[in-house]
Amino acid sequence: MRINGSVHIAQDQQLRCWLSYSPLGVTGGERPNRVFKDRREVELFLADALRVDFREIRSMREALVRHGRYTIAGVWLADSDIVRLGLGPVWFASSVPGALVSGAAA
Repeated sequence: MRINGSVHIAQDQQLRCWLSYSPLGVTGGERPNRVFKDRREVELFLADALRVDFREIRSMREALVRHGRYTIAGVWLADSDIVRLGLGPVWFASSVPGALVSGAAA
């Protein structure tokens, strides 16, 4: 099953980054955060694990410098990847709006 959601990234004064994945219809506060030691580490995670486009990563980098936060919409993940990447439990992900079962809307 694939889930459509948003990736939310925030940065603190020490340049650590918090990343959460929120399926459609779920607020970011209800999802676990992954903590990264710096922007470079989160950029590598976005590029490798989530396959986010370089232009989007560049926009995120600029927004973190200016505002300390950024959201990437329309990120599709399999519920097994959500668990494997530490972004939430499968039982929760498969029950949210925006989930796809075999390519059809649930």
